[in-house]
Amino acid sequence: MRNHISSTVSHKVTRRIVAADGYLDLRLPVQAIEELAAIESAGDMQPAVDYVMGQALMMHQQFDEAVEVLQRAAENIPAPFSQLAWTLLADCFREQGQDELAEVVEYFAEEPPELVAQHAAMMDYDEFNEFEQMSW
Repeated sequence: MRNHISSTVSHKVTRRIVAADGYLDLRLPVQAIEELAAIESAGDMQPAVDYVMGQALMMHQQFDEAVEVLQRAAENIPAPFSQLAWTLLADCFREQGQDELAEVVEYFAEEPPELVAQHAAMMDYDEFNEFEQMSW
């Protein structure tokens, strides 16, 4: 019985993610946000929900909110699949005028976080300290 409930929840979440993605294809971010907001508990699918929600929020010009969900997505989607989330996060920072921070985030799309931290330390990159202190 428990597997049936879990399977049903997973199917409903997947259906909402696909619907939201369709709304984004139609350039309807508000409908995509509403579709994803209706998900009560995404379970293991939460990183996918966060990724699509981040896209919708970006399309709707809500960059502060997009940063929060894209950070979660980027952290929780395993590499190399997280590259797109890191790239979108960098785009959000760029839209907010934080170009240096966007550059650091782009390294995460290309390199493991440990190498990015080492590189930033070697370059005495002040912005990285702010980036490192974010609640990830």
